[in-house]
Order: sequence, then structure tokens, then C-alpha cells
Amino acid sequence: MGGGCTHHQAVLRDIPSLKYKLCSKAVAPMSSAQDRVYNELVKLLYKQLPAALLASLLVAFILVVALTGHTPDIYLIGWGGAITTVSIVRFVLYSRFKKQQPQPPDMQPWYRYFLAGSIMAGAVWGSAGILLIPQLPLEYQILMLFVLGGIAIGGLQSLSAMVVAYATFCVLSIFPVSIWLVLQNTPTHLTVAVLLLLFTFTLLVSSRTLNKTLVNSFQLRFENLKLIEAQSREVSVRKQLNDRLLARNAILEMMATQPSLTKILNKINLMIEQDNPDAKSSILLLDQEGTHLLCASAPSLPTAYNEAIHGAAIGPSAGSCGTAAYRKKLVIVEDISTDPLWADYKDLAMAHGLHSCWSMPICNSRKEVIGTFALYYSKPRTPEQTEIKNLEAAVYLAAIAIERCTIEEKLLQMAHYDMLTELPNRAMFMDRLKMGLAQARRRHQQFAILFIDLDRFKFINDTKGHETGDRALKKVAQRLLACVREEDTVARLGGDEFTILLTNIHDQKDVKSIADKVIQTLSEPIRLDKDEYSIGASIGISMYPENGTDTDTLLGRADDAMYLAKRNGGNNCIFCSETREGNI
Repeated sequence: MGGGCTHHQAVLRDIPSLKYKLCSKAVAPMSSAQDRVYNELVKLLYKQLPAALLASLLVAFILVVALTGHTPDIYLIGWGGAITTVSIVRFVLYSRFKKQQPQPPDMQPWYRYFLAGSIMAGAVWGSAGILLIPQLPLEYQILMLFVLGGIAIGGLQSLSAMVVAYATFCVLSIFPVSIWLVLQNTPTHLTVAVLLLLFTFTLLVSSRTLNKTLVNSFQLRFENLKLIEAQSREVSVRKQLNDRLLARNAILEMMATQPSLTKILNKINLMIEQDNPDAKSSILLLDQEGTHLLCASAPSLPTAYNEAIHGAAIGPSAGSCGTAAYRKKLVIVEDISTDPLWADYKDLAMAHGLHSCWSMPICNSRKEVIGTFALYYSKPRTPEQTEIKNLEAAVYLAAIAIERCTIEEKLLQMAHYDMLTELPNRAMFMDRLKMGLAQARRRHQQFAILFIDLDRFKFINDTKGHETGDRALKKVAQRLLACVREEDTVARLGGDEFTILLTNIHDQKDVKSIADKVIQTLSEPIRLDKDEYSIGASIGISMYPENGTDTDTLLGRADDAMYLAKRNGGNNCIFCSETREGNI
């Protein structure tokens, strides 16, 4: 790597990098390598189309059913017909593509057809954000936002092969509902509109990153094939090179099928150990604080050694890996027993027969260190140039795998957690509630739902602004977490509404005790800058199986009880059984 991160992209130095641009208009003639990458990207779009169409139709059907009675039937029928027609047209296009199996240069028109289909689909979904969204009730508005957001996230996987295709689909499906939110001209709607636009921008950035990963993957695959052809005259060298390239292709295919990160990193370790039979490799990842290294994959190193170095701090004299992460460049230690970098760790290494270690930092696309890749040897030695190149290639593959996994985790976080408080959102809460219901039925247990609405939060928002209000909500979230057990779930449904799922409850006394604790905790003043605010909370409580045996009934009755608590002056809790409807 000759300096580590600065040469991170130079996996195969004798093959020129591929400058590749995609657009929806006619493009200039491309080189053979460009044609092959372009061809694979378009094939990938069509390959994923049937599953995307099926998912789109299923979501559309659920949405129409959910909105029946809240949106005019003529709109629902018209929109449902439109999404069905567009899906049929796109499926016919897929069938013809599959039958003809076009090759470059005939692939460009097929991409234009696909782009047109994406535009139509995005426009139809975008129209739902204006035509179908009801003025009331609020939960159906939230449903629409979740559906459109989910459609946009789903498109990220199926359309990211071409940035333009995903960008047009995403913008067309999200932008109309953003306009609708702005036109409502309320603080809440405006805030949601801004968050939705930020969410869209994040998806577009993620699409660009995923696209780069796909292009790089195809580039590596074709470059590897070129290397095989270039070395075909040397039989002995070709056999070794062929095995190496097949291993890399297998790793790239593993990335495409999205197995666990540990499996991919183990595969990379085994690949480089096959090229270096005397070596034992390890991949360490930098923790969130950026100060310690955690063992992610080291299949050939002793377990006791891996456990000992797990969590080791980085620094100017912290062995090969800790120093490489600190310096951000390759560190070669020929003899561990005499090198000062290993002064604190040499006894541990020598005890496990490790006498030499070379470590290279793993960097992401922003040139930030995210881990290290190390090779250990049982005898003191320095690397040859070919060994450094092999290490560079392995580091590059590891960087792609780690960054892709990070992106997927961020998308999952966005889909299931509230961005402000980092609590589970409505979607995750409903999943937890369903699991809690199934468990309670099997084990014949009780559980309770606490529906919480803050009493005086609007005053903070109106007088101090949304920024101060957001800070207050974060503090409320922290206090709620402190009131419950680890196995319980605290979620933010939206605005100043929170829920708590209490599992394995023995009786109402347990629930009342926790509810009183929540009220007392939220009644204590919240200090923001130089001011203190007393918020308080109204809590409605429903219990399984006394107040219902399905999620909707239990959540709805807890909501009703909360409103009664608020009408009674707030800062109190009411069980569903204490309301008129509680025993229905």
C-alpha cells in the first residue's frame, strides 16, 4: 500500500482504473470493459424487477385496504388500477428482456425502457402521497408516510445499480407528499416535511455509495478475468493466480447475497492465507469511539490470543495493528521480540509462537480508518512486494464488505428507530408487541401497554422552539428508559407520544408502580440551558388478556385511557378497566 490509506484503491496496479459514467440520455461509445460493467448493471436491474414488482403490488393492496373508508373510493380504484397497469407493463418488459438476452451495445435502449418504467412507478407512488392521503385521522397520514418511506428504502436495493433510475424513482415518490405536508402549514407537518426531505437526501447518498460498491465489484471481477488471460502462458503461475481470483470472485458474490460480515471476513482471511501458507491473518475493527480495536475475524490464530488482544487500544507504540491504525499506514515488524512497538505485547505473542507481524489499516471511502488487516509469521521476516500487493487486495475487499455492512445497518436503524431519541419507532414497537403477545399466549403470562402523552410539552415547543423541544424529548426518552427493566420496550410513536411494553407482569400493582414511577420521574424539572421545565405525563394502561387479546385492541384501549387521564387534569394514570369502554 506504500502508505496505507492513500493507495487504498490500487488493488491491481497494472490494470488502469475504469472511469465510468451512466446517464439516461444517449452516451458515447464505451470501451469493452465499460460495456461489460454496463451490461451487468442493467442485467442486475432486470433480475431484481419481478421481486420488486410483487412487493410493490402487495404493499399497494395493503394500502388500498387500509385506506378504504378514509379516502374516496374513486381515488383508490383509480390509483390501484394505475399501479397495477404500470406493474404489468414493467413485467412484460422484463419478460421480453429475459427472452431476448440482449448484449452490448443493444443494452442501452433496454436501460432507457427500464428508466421510463421507474419514472412511471415513482410518479404513481408519488400521486398516492397527494390523492390518497386523508386529512384525518392522523394515524393514516403516518401510515402513508411509512409506506412511501418503505417503498423508497425498498427501491434502494433493487434500483441502486443505476443512480439515475433510483434518484428519479425516489424523488418522484417522496417529493409530492413533502409538498402536501408543507401545504398543511402546521409546525408538525412542516417538521415532518423537513425530516422526510432529509431522509430522501440520505437515501440518495446511500444509493450513490451502493452504486459505487456494485461498480467496483464488477470492475474487480472483470479485471481478475483479464489477469487470468494475461498469465495463461505461465501454467504454474496461472494456477496460483486462478485460485486467488476465484476466491475474490466468491467473496464478491458473498457480498451480493448479503451473508453475515463475519463469514465474508473469514473468507478473506482464508483467501490470503492460501496465498501465504506460512501466514496467519486477522482483521480487527475500530470501535465507535475510535480508540480500541475489536477482533472481528482471525480463524487461524489461537483463541486465547484473540481474546487477549480484543479491545486493545491504538497508539504510537501499540503493536503492529494498534500502531498502524494510529499512524494510518503500513507497519512492518520483522522481529516482535526486539521491536519497541511490541514492548507491551511481545510476551503474549511469543507465547503463541508469533514472531513477525505486518499490519495495514483498512480505510473507508472517506479515507477514515475503520480497522486493520494483519499477517503473522512464526519466524522473523520482511514482506516481498508481491505479498504487499496481496495484502492490499485483501484490505480493499475487507473495506468494501465492512462499509457495505455499515450502510445496511444505518438503513435498518432508520427504518426501525426514531432518529431523534434513538428509541424504537412505531414499526418496531408493533413488532415487539406482536412477539410479546405470542409469548404471553404460549406461557400464559400477562403484559401491559402504557400509552404516554406529555402534558406540557407544547408550551416548550411554542415558547422556545422545536430545537429546545427536541432536546426535551431526548431527556424524556432517557428518563423513561431508566424507569423500566432491560426486557421492557420503550418506544416513541411520534410527536410527544411514547409507549412502554411491560412483559411478564404479575398483577396491576406491578404496572401501577412503574406508571407512578414514570409520572414522578417526568414531573421532576427538566433543565435546558438556564431554564427549568416541568412536563408531566398522562398515561393510559391496558393489560393482556384482561383488556384485549389482539394488538390493535390493546393499543387502542390504552390510547383511550390516556385521553381520559388527560381530561382528568393530566399527570396521572388510568387503567383501561377504569373507563366505560374498558370491559367491552
